[in-house]
Amino acid sequence: MANKLDEDNHIVCYVFVDNSNLWIAGQKSQALKDADTDPRYRVDHGKFLDTVINGRDLAKAFLYSSKPPPNDSVWIRSRKRNFEVKLFDRSMVTGKEKAIEPAMACDITASYYQHQVNSSEEAVFIVVTGKLDLKHTIDTLLQQGAQFELWSWERAMAREFKQLANKDPHFEAHLLDNIKDSFSYTAFMNTRQCNLIKPDCSIVFRDLPGDKSYLYELAHTMQRLMRLFYVTSIPSSRGKQDLVFEFTKTKPELILTLLKRMDLEYEACDYPTYITSKRPSNEFKIELTNRFESHVTDELNDDFYQNLEPFLLSQSTDESSEPLTSDTIVPEDDCWLTVIHKNMDKIEFLRRQKKIPCKWKEHCISGASCRNHHSEQENELFQRHPKFNFRFWKTRMCSNTNSHHKTGTCIFAHGPEDSWCLICHIYGHLTSECKLKRVDN
Repeated sequence: MANKLDEDNHIVCYVFVDNSNLWIAGQKSQALKDADTDPRYRVDHGKFLDTVINGRDLAKAFLYSSKPPPNDSVWIRSRKRNFEVKLFDRSMVTGKEKAIEPAMACDITASYYQHQVNSSEEAVFIVVTGKLDLKHTIDTLLQQGAQFELWSWERAMAREFKQLANKDPHFEAHLLDNIKDSFSYTAFMNTRQCNLIKPDCSIVFRDLPGDKSYLYELAHTMQRLMRLFYVTSIPSSRGKQDLVFEFTKTKPELILTLLKRMDLEYEACDYPTYITSKRPSNEFKIELTNRFESHVTDELNDDFYQNLEPFLLSQSTDESSEPLTSDTIVPEDDCWLTVIHKNMDKIEFLRRQKKIPCKWKEHCISGASCRNHHSEQENELFQRHPKFNFRFWKTRMCSNTNSHHKTGTCIFAHGPEDSWCLICHIYGHLTSECKLKRVDN
């Protein structure tokens, strides 16, 4: 991670961390195929602080978050890692965080002017957030000559910050996705207080070496499945262990099918098969039925069912009613009545949505099928190129040198002025020239 300010050895850093952006948005950035967030995601605040200051001197570091439970030790560890922790109550109405962004804005402004008065060293203000609430504060201090570094997850960073990074040389925007391995980790182990395993959603790797390195190596390999799971280690014979992988939202049959396509050294089985192999069949039995027994037992004789029959059959109380025969059956054409029902609420919703302009304009991935409003010029482009993915409109330079070439309807760019960036979503440069780049790990 290289910054333009690293060349000066006398730079001091002021760090302001919005913990919800660092941790909660981090969980969302690690979304899996069967879960929108990864609750196993963990952050080492000390390593994170060392990573973002990158060898420079630390003046102050602030950590902002909502109040945790009384027994939470995260903030105690954070204070030991040079953080000044500021906790705020959540809203009693909505339950959401409040007062964090105003507190950060005040501390950033106060730190800047205090440094201007008390020190002659150059300072950089490192802000960890992606919310647009702080942009006015940052813009104001940039006009005063302050230098900022903003860190955020790619999916949580506001579009305006991405654009500002390509316009103002005193403002840098960085993606936490590029450095996540240096300060975060995944807690695979099952932390339930009661040592229970759900047999209907678990698979087992048997007789693995007892070293923990095998556990973490296999867990990281299973991460390739992009499914949420927890690991429980069961001691086995001769210093070995059995690893139980409990998948919370995916059936074991699918997991075992996917594992067959992976070249793994160890074989897995479902949990019932594992239990059966561990215990004799006459000592252990798994019942996959209702745990409550039926009220009707084999001791009841035929007389009981005969007495019960009048109550099971449909008896008519109308003496004038006749038995239903084939002559009294209504013709099939008169049995069914087709009713056409319109969901007026949905129709009204779609009608209103069609009046809202699409924020992506000519870069809309839905094209002509978009439910939002598009201009006539945009609709003409969608009709001219019906099979083109307009997300990539004007993202590559055109190689056609014909002077009669129509540049307005061409899907390629013909200069910096109509080049579109896929990262910061503005015209003026291509994605390869953007200052805000993501490093693929």
